Amino acid sequence: MIRGNTKEVKNIFRRSESYAVAAKIADELKKLPQFKNRFGWIDQQKAEINKEIDAMIDQLGDGKGKKVMRYKFIDGLSVDEIAVKTGIPSSYCYRLISKAYGEISLPTEKV
Repeated sequence: MIRGNTKEVKNIFRRSESYAVAAKIADELKKLPQFKNRFGWIDQQKAEINKEIDAMIDQLGDGKGKKVMRYKFIDGLSVDEIAVKTGIPSSYCYRLISKAYGEISLPTEKV
């Protein structure tokens, strides 16, 4: 595992957010008959990324940080929605997310 590459960790998590947005758009388009079966690849990509993200979140020791990261990157909630759901102030949610980025290690490449 490679620890301390916060920028790369953030990029992986941002990719998850991008697929979440794309999946929401695709879900709306799937309601139209001409687009019903055209976006399965988005769901597949999102599932693969969520699996990777979930494994990274499992590295976190802090229960609150783990919960906030799951809500944000697996469930797709905004920080304000997480704050309401958990009762944690949104400013503290942001701190937990920042802290989590630093605690997560990237898997090493298999050679």
